[in-house]
Amino acid sequence: MHRQLVYWLLISSFSLFSFKAIPSEITLKSPNGLLSVSAGTSGPDQSLAYTVRYKDQIVLASSPLGLQLQDGTVLGQNMRLVSSREKEIRKTWQPLYGEKNKIPDHYREATILLQQNKAPYLRMNLIIRAYDEGIALRYEIPKQDGMDEATIEKELTAFTFGSDADTWATYTAQGKYEHTKISALKNGVERPL
Repeated sequence: MHRQLVYWLLISSFSLFSFKAIPSEITLKSPNGLLSVSAGTSGPDQSLAYTVRYKDQIVLASSPLGLQLQDGTVLGQNMRLVSSREKEIRKTWQPLYGEKNKIPDHYREATILLQQNKAPYLRMNLIIRAYDEGIALRYEIPKQDGMDEATIEKELTAFTFGSDADTWATYTAQGKYEHTKISALKNGVERPL
């Protein structure tokens, strides 16, 4: 009888608490809901990657994320999601010059806290913003034991397009933009595509 009571108390205590598993991927939608970005870890080396969709169609297929530090450490491989938090921002800002005196700034933001699966268990935060017009990504290396400073050797962020999309490119500082396909791009694009 005593053993049954202990089992019953254990089962009852588990039902009182809501255990929520930490997902391996976070999805964030823009304020109008048309654009979404998903970020998380996958594969045998638990690599960090992201995908962007517009109206449920893939714009950027699974693309790697991460930072390679000067000492060879790669923040973005062998990572796990520790937690995440989301918020929505709706404000305006005022430029110094220009035709508009107030510019709307409306987006949803997720901060994803990540940690390496192996020693030295370094942490990194990935901050994602989803605007109606596009997405933004930012890395943050928080202050932590075992890392007094970090020198970034290489950014590992990539853009994997699902199709041979249209683009506009120029190869000189003051050059004219020309319409082309991604497959026809040459090395040395001067400005953002």
